[in-house]
Amino acid sequence: MRAKLSAVCNRATFAAKPAGRARPERLDAWVALADAAAGKEAVVFETPDVLSLLRASKIAADLRLDLEEKRIWKSPAVKFDPKLIDCVRDGAKQADFTTREMADGMDRFWRMRSWLDLQTLPSERRARVLPYIRQWVEGAASLRAAEVFTGYSQMAALREAAIAACQTYDFVLSPVSPVASFPAEWAGPTNDPARPFEHIAFTLPFNMSEQPAASIGCGFTRSGLPIGLQIAGHRFDDLGVLQLARAWERLRGPQPAWPM
Repeated sequence: MRAKLSAVCNRATFAAKPAGRARPERLDAWVALADAAAGKEAVVFETPDVLSLLRASKIAADLRLDLEEKRIWKSPAVKFDPKLIDCVRDGAKQADFTTREMADGMDRFWRMRSWLDLQTLPSERRARVLPYIRQWVEGAASLRAAEVFTGYSQMAALREAAIAACQTYDFVLSPVSPVASFPAEWAGPTNDPARPFEHIAFTLPFNMSEQPAASIGCGFTRSGLPIGLQIAGHRFDDLGVLQLARAWERLRGPQPAWPM
C-alpha cells in the first residue's frame, strides 16, 4: 500500500510519497520538509534514510523555484467517457512507459499474495471481507507458479521503464486519477474486480520506480469536486518535488473556501 503523509495547505489536501518505497521511519523527515514548504522553521531529524543527507539549512531555505530552468513533461490530456478502461489505457500509452503487461503482471502477483493471506483467516473473518475483494483475490486460485513469478518481475520492469522515461525531464506532471469521483456504493472507480488497477495508471509507475511524487489540487469539476495534479521528480529529489508543489500553490491563485 502506498503510504502518504497529508496536510492541509491553502484549504486543499496535499499528499506526498517520499523517494523509495515509503516506510514509517521516513515520516519524521517528511514532516520537516512539509513544515519547510509551509514556511515554518525546519526541525532537525534523524532517520536511516537518504533524506538524512539533506541539511536542515537547505530544508529551511526559501522553497521558491525558477521554473524556467526546469524541464517539465506534462501528460497529454485524455478525454474520459463511459468507456473508462479504454481511455485509461490510452493515457498510459501516451505516457510511454506503462504497459498492459506490466499492470496485469503485478495484478497477478498481488492477487496471489492476498489469496495466501486470505487463507490464513478463520472462516468467520473471511466472510466479513468485502465481496469485491474476495472476488478479486479468488482469481489467484487458478494461477500457475510461472504466471505469478513473471507477474512479480513486472515491478522491476516498470521501475526501469519509468526511470528511463523521466531521465530527460526534471519533473513529470500528470493527473492523479482518471476520474474525480465514483458512486459511493462502488468498491472502486471501475467496480470491476477483473480490472482493479485502471484507476492507478498515473500513480503506479512512480510507486514502483521509487520516485518522489506529490498530489496537489489543481482545479475543480463543475460540481465542485477537487481535481488532483501529480508532480513526480527524480529519485531522491524530494525537496525538488516540494519546491515545485510550493511554486504551483503560488501560481494557481486563491482557492475556494473549504469545506465547500
